[in-house]
Amino acid sequence: MYLLRGVFALVVISYSEGFADFDTGARVFYRCWKPQKPRIAIVGIHGYTAHSGFYMHVGSTLASHGFAVCMPDVRGHGKTAASESDRGYVDSFNYFLMDLESFSKHVLKELGVERLVFLGFSSALLRG
Repeated sequence: MYLLRGVFALVVISYSEGFADFDTGARVFYRCWKPQKPRIAIVGIHGYTAHSGFYMHVGSTLASHGFAVCMPDVRGHGKTAASESDRGYVDSFNYFLMDLESFSKHVLKELGVERLVFLGFSSALLRG
């Protein structure tokens, strides 16, 4: 947990990271930034050759404005890649879509919110 000073108030944000196991057989690493009372939840999706760690500043900034942000390392990227040789590889593009659906359900359950907004970077726009 850490504190960010906003324009008018001190905002308490909890930061967490972990792995989620999906029905697709994937074990996906993710990061979440959550204010005490999130206005809405955002699922961020990084682009090719990136991972969720590239967007630490985005997660903390959005959370300081009342938005919960959760972001996975998609298959073949970051800490989700099983090995160095797996980096950038996925058997089928459809796995990206199935994993995104599974992750969305995970976030809804984890944060206790009813709706999500997707924020895609670069090639992530093809997946969302």
